[in-house]
Amino acid sequence: MVISKRTGPNEQTLETGTSIEELPELEIKHTEERSSDSMKEISCRRIVDITHLFESLKSLRHEEFGCSFFDIDIISEKRFGLRSVFNTKCKVCNIKETLSTERVDGEHVDINKAAVSGLFAVGGGYYQLTQFLDRLKYSFYGTKYLYKNCGYN
Repeated sequence: MVISKRTGPNEQTLETGTSIEELPELEIKHTEERSSDSMKEISCRRIVDITHLFESLKSLRHEEFGCSFFDIDIISEKRFGLRSVFNTKCKVCNIKETLSTERVDGEHVDINKAAVSGLFAVGGGYYQLTQFLDRLKYSFYGTKYLYKNCGYN
């Protein structure tokens, strides 16, 4: 957008009452940081094992080039019920890695199983889970995934 001096009937006035005539000629460029299309899809809330996430972020260091978390772009996300896996790519050395919102091992209870089991423990079911996630403003479209992959039909 370019703001320049105007004369005549089309003269514009700023909100403060200052006429554009009184301002020096300015060129204003509107710049907007644009993220990739995949980043637009990565929004809303997530349930995260914060210790695991911080450990994962700290490990995003590529010694060869001195890259760190700040050089990483998130290129996509794959959701497995309430668990997310982010695919990343380093802007410096092009190394691709994944980050998960929780540990995936035999020691920790999967967030999907924990959510479904917890809901059943308090007498809830499929409908209550969808309502609960909706109230949290948790963008989620895979409630059936939870039941299917947790052994419930």
